[in-house]
Amino acid sequence: MAALRPLALSLACLALACGEGAPGDLEKVPPTGGDILGSGQRLHQLNDRAGGAHPPDGTLVNVTAVSVLAIDTHDETADGASAGNLYAQDLPVGGATPPYGGITLFDSSFSPPTLRVAAGDVVDLRGTYDEFEGPSSSPFKCPDPKAADPCSLPEIVGANISLRFEYGVPAPVVIPLSELATYETGRKWIGMLVRVENVKAQADGVKSTSGRYAVKLDTPTSDPKGLPTINNALLDLEGTKLPFAAGTTYKSVTGVVQYFYNFAISPRTKDDIQL
Repeated sequence: MAALRPLALSLACLALACGEGAPGDLEKVPPTGGDILGSGQRLHQLNDRAGGAHPPDGTLVNVTAVSVLAIDTHDETADGASAGNLYAQDLPVGGATPPYGGITLFDSSFSPPTLRVAAGDVVDLRGTYDEFEGPSSSPFKCPDPKAADPCSLPEIVGANISLRFEYGVPAPVVIPLSELATYETGRKWIGMLVRVENVKAQADGVKSTSGRYAVKLDTPTSDPKGLPTINNALLDLEGTKLPFAAGTTYKSVTGVVQYFYNFAISPRTKDDIQL
């Protein structure tokens, strides 16, 4: 996680011309008198299909002031194909990040190329907006085939990322697990850092032949096949040695919400799971 910098350093930042999209991994902090959010678009407007700003696939978008939540370095399938994504959400200002404020960043690059970001960094990005509807061999299927909007995963593809300033990871948004029981209620949390409380494993954790590990969480409002899960997308769950047997109760589970046929919460560290 990028360390929080004293706000007094903002004067040094301004002296170095740390403006919007400025290159370099500089010790930036929120400007005391400037525009923290910048002039770009906001993720919660892009992702909300009812919000009026939702763009069609392939639209070039310019988004400013998003908080990096996690960088996927855990290749759970051990084939190089399941690591590398970044997860980010709108920088919260004056309250929590609003619903629809999260995103998956796929196939990103950096400006300058030597830049490397950490969780907590606030960045600007420019890339192509895409609603990923699943693999061509097996697209996502919505429960209601007549739904006006297909089930999909909002992404920004080929994002060029530049550092805006260093800061801290936003606090997770506390939501009821039932929100992740259906796509209609769960979409607004995709890509965001959330916490669910007092939840129970519905069955023993299961590991697929590909290496993906998931623990179904019990919620009576979901089709048993589509129960939300804890998964190992960002963390070696088995390596934590925590219990993932049926009936295990968790005081809280924190993580990034992902969608791939069903909703999952992806913890970042062992501390994201509290018994």
